[in-house]
Amino acid sequence: MIPQALILLMGAAVSIAAPAGSKLSLQNATAQTASPNLPVLPGLQSPSAVTPAIALRYVTLGIGHQNYTCNGTSLISTGATAALFDITDVVTAQPELIQFIPAVDLAWSGLATDNMANNKDKTCDTQDFSRSVPLARLTDDNRIGFHFFAADKSPVFNLNLASPPAVLTSAKLGDVPAPLGATAGPGGAKAVDWLQLGDNGQGRSSGGVTYVYRVETAGGSPPATCSQQGSVVRQPYAAEYWFYGPSSA
Repeated sequence: MIPQALILLMGAAVSIAAPAGSKLSLQNATAQTASPNLPVLPGLQSPSAVTPAIALRYVTLGIGHQNYTCNGTSLISTGATAALFDITDVVTAQPELIQFIPAVDLAWSGLATDNMANNKDKTCDTQDFSRSVPLARLTDDNRIGFHFFAADKSPVFNLNLASPPAVLTSAKLGDVPAPLGATAGPGGAKAVDWLQLGDNGQGRSSGGVTYVYRVETAGGSPPATCSQQGSVVRQPYAAEYWFYGPSSA
């Protein structure tokens, strides 16, 4: 976990406000026009290497749970659910925060809420999440969508509050372990892998978003063993999801 001293230092150094009707913004931040650079580990394809060319659409913070079911001896992934918050302006203005935001948010949060799993329409009750994430001061003004897995186990990203709205129904294209030292979750749960995902080609995506990268993960991995077959484990996690679409250049 991130040392408490570092969390307090970042909380004091970074002042983020979200006025009603606005997206997340940094107080007294110097505006930058250049797109932030995606952190990429060896083994994941850089966005600049994707053809046809793609361009950054959104940087989001995902906070939620990785879900697992016990098969009698080990836990098998059954997907994830997460609320997605737009942090594009934050990481553009202060790119030095990119590596810290999910780790700090998870360390502050606890994320011990079942609201998202119990919310059948998957719109997610962000009230609980906003109370648990003081660094970003997340509110419904910042929420851009939600992440879940479809019945066929396809990862889905519904950016229903983006402009224009977008949906990416995806398939995994790349998968590398989180770097050494990545922030653990409750109980020492290791950080889940970094991923590259792309449109799965089934015609279920829309809105011009065709790729997403999951990076800067914190927590989410399952315990090593289990014994009660059919039991469900929901591991809190946080991550950045960087969304890309066809380049207009």
